[in-house]
Amino acid sequence: MRLITTISDFLAWWFDELSGMFPTLAKRFTKPAQAKLLVGTEGSTFPVFLEKADQEDGFGADTLENLDAFLSDAFDRKRGSLEILLGRGHFIERKLADIRLPVSRAAMMVDVDINANTPFNAKDVFVAFPEQGPRRSGTSYFIFRKKDLQRLLQTIRFAGLEVTSIGVENGETGTRLRQRDLKHMTGATYADRTAKWMGIAIVAVLAVGIVGTWYLDVRRLGEAERILTTRVEDARSQAGRIRVQYDARMQLLDQMASIRKEKNLTNSAVYLWEQLSRTLPDDSWLTDMKIADGVLTVSGYSQSAASLISLIEDADGFSNPEFKSAVVKAPNVDAERFTLQAFIDGQHP
Repeated sequence: MRLITTISDFLAWWFDELSGMFPTLAKRFTKPAQAKLLVGTEGSTFPVFLEKADQEDGFGADTLENLDAFLSDAFDRKRGSLEILLGRGHFIERKLADIRLPVSRAAMMVDVDINANTPFNAKDVFVAFPEQGPRRSGTSYFIFRKKDLQRLLQTIRFAGLEVTSIGVENGETGTRLRQRDLKHMTGATYADRTAKWMGIAIVAVLAVGIVGTWYLDVRRLGEAERILTTRVEDARSQAGRIRVQYDARMQLLDQMASIRKEKNLTNSAVYLWEQLSRTLPDDSWLTDMKIADGVLTVSGYSQSAASLISLIEDADGFSNPEFKSAVVKAPNVDAERFTLQAFIDGQHP
């Protein structure tokens, strides 16, 4: 309820601002009246004076019967319209605040003000606010006694005329009442009720359309999400299969590389063994040979181990030979025990 009140206050303020910013445009949407009815200024309803827009002379009436007869003759019942101007004796102006109040807050303050500060009963009076424009400051309202206006307004309605506006003598130009208060005072016509229900119907159709659109969007979004989830799961399964195949292929490549490396090492070891067999003298023999990271390490016996360094250095495929440990005399053998290492050309970094 508070949200609806806030929206209503905002719309009322917004329309007031628009009417002040575009006064010419606002007048185009206001139906011009064919005549103006001036209600006496002495505090009583009569005499009244009628001025038609297409006539220079006006007409005065002292009773409702005279006014009804004149209105029936002077206007087309289907198109007649007039505006009413009330003299000072027919209303009381009350000021609520020096600032512009929201519509809902002003209505609440009016109820309190009438009950607390006036001798009137709220059900015996009409309450109306002036048209609020952006230049108007403060918040005030007018009080009208129903018995002074109801019979006059009923006579106008029975004559088939539409009251386009009600104003009060307040300064040189007068002040018009707010349109929503005008409908409350004159009563809603068949056209007003039709327009109201049409507005409600349009809002209802728009609401149904918005809800229907939202439902379709949610449904389509759910369907799209379901399809996308299915595709993601399929893609994830396919990616898993591809990953398994990739891992298997990489493992196979690693095995092939290892086999190739072992093959190269085997070929290299055979070649190196052959080279060493050609290089070493007959009084030398090997007991162990190891190849790692491009380095050849051999162990064995020789009657002259010191001569092996120069022989291996001059041989093809070796460089920088040196003893890895001290050369020692082997027991029970007429030879020296040695361990020698050398770089293999093309394999050592």
